[in-house]
Amino acid sequence: MSTALSLIEQVVVQGDLAKLTPPQRVEYYHRVCESLGLNPLTRPFQYLQLNGKLQLYASKDCTEQLRKRDNISVTIVSRELVEGVYVVTARAENDHGRRDEAIGAVAIEGLKGDNRANAMMKAETKAKRRVTLSFAGLGMLDETETSSIPDARVVTIDEHGEIIGTSESRSLPAAPPQPNPSPVSEQPTKRERIAKCRGCAAEIVWVGTMPYNTNGHGQRIEQTHWETCPKAHLFRRTKRPTAAEQAERDEVFDN
Repeated sequence: MSTALSLIEQVVVQGDLAKLTPPQRVEYYHRVCESLGLNPLTRPFQYLQLNGKLQLYASKDCTEQLRKRDNISVTIVSRELVEGVYVVTARAENDHGRRDEAIGAVAIEGLKGDNRANAMMKAETKAKRRVTLSFAGLGMLDETETSSIPDARVVTIDEHGEIIGTSESRSLPAAPPQPNPSPVSEQPTKRERIAKCRGCAAEIVWVGTMPYNTNGHGQRIEQTHWETCPKAHLFRRTKRPTAAEQAERDEVFDN
């Protein structure tokens, strides 16, 4: 009982998962998933370092499971351009007639072509996920919101609760003032490195220790490659991989 109380005190009162031991982080993660009826094996939550604290944020899989769990249907009710900001309003509704609405907003002024199209799609995705989290009563950030938060860092934690990597700080430039960044980045900076995934051979951009997908032309988009790579399981640390997993892993790393 004392261990459980200590776990609750450190997380709820202090709000910092970094203060937990790796086993406690795993226990807390599973308790959150259990309380919400989510499958922890699909990694519905990821970790974010914000304001000096390690927190959970909702991934795409989280909102999809919540919609399925509560039979939530989401409809886009409006799309409008307000002073250079593309604003999408999404409405969530369930079988009992309960409704909720939320907006997704992204600055698109000055953007053209694919950059503008990606930003508009991001606004719609953000609206759908934000209204889902609001409808489910889950007060946490969605992954579409994390890329625009200054000083936010995505933290990679393995299945044992160990911190194995942190992305570069996403601080916004102080001067001169520029339009908000689009979902597609400019050409990679000195801290970014273009490569090919050793698992699926897709083009990726490394930012620190985190691989991101690209638009196919060497420009990074705000989506980690681990979300889409069909071979991602080969790169996760496991204590005892099966014989089939080890054989597949050896084949990948030998090439």
